[in-house]
Amino acid sequence: MKGITNPIQAVSEVFIRPNGVFSTLNNTNNWSWIPFFIIALVGTLPVFVYFETVDFNWYTDFLVSNTLSDVSPAEQQAFTNNLSQPLLKWSSTIGTVIGYVVANAILAVYLLLVTRQDEKSIHGFTDWYGFTWWISLPMLISSILSLALLLFSGDSQISPSLLNPLSLGTILGIDMSSPYSSISESLRLDMVWSIYLIAVGLGQWTQFNSQKAWIAASAPYIIIYSVWLCFTLF
Repeated sequence: MKGITNPIQAVSEVFIRPNGVFSTLNNTNNWSWIPFFIIALVGTLPVFVYFETVDFNWYTDFLVSNTLSDVSPAEQQAFTNNLSQPLLKWSSTIGTVIGYVVANAILAVYLLLVTRQDEKSIHGFTDWYGFTWWISLPMLISSILSLALLLFSGDSQISPSLLNPLSLGTILGIDMSSPYSSISESLRLDMVWSIYLIAVGLGQWTQFNSQKAWIAASAPYIIIYSVWLCFTLF
């Protein structure tokens, strides 16, 4: 079997040969900058394009009607007065990158703590932080699909749901005004692929058996969304 010799090859093969990729990554340094830059660019491009092309007056009306319908007209007006297209475009684009950085740092801390159960684990925080960018690569599928939908929409009155086409909220058509909107928009199909990659990576980087790797990979997602759903329900 042909070996993985460079990070670009690893990015493509993590989708089809993840065991080989994580085995190689276990013995390399500084390759994780490549998926970081790819995710930072491709992951934010749909957000930038959306706010560059959307009918901003329509967007603000849509936002108010779906999220602020229960407040006074004066409060709605004050809200829209504080919005501008350049502000939202750049703050959302930069905020998306910051969100990736913070979320992956939290996941890296979790992986560092959970792998302390493995006496032979030698990986530190920076190793696991680099690892998180590789398991985040499936989100590129959603970003590329979103970008395609935006570019071929042919309309400037574009629902923000197009930014997250693989989310449960978009697939089921859950309205933004629904109390389940936030959690359903956060749940994405590509997340399952990322959980799979975490389990594969743990199998390569630790002595965890398959069952333990899957439990460790899925536990944070199950806990977070279970707690979130409970708060939403009650």
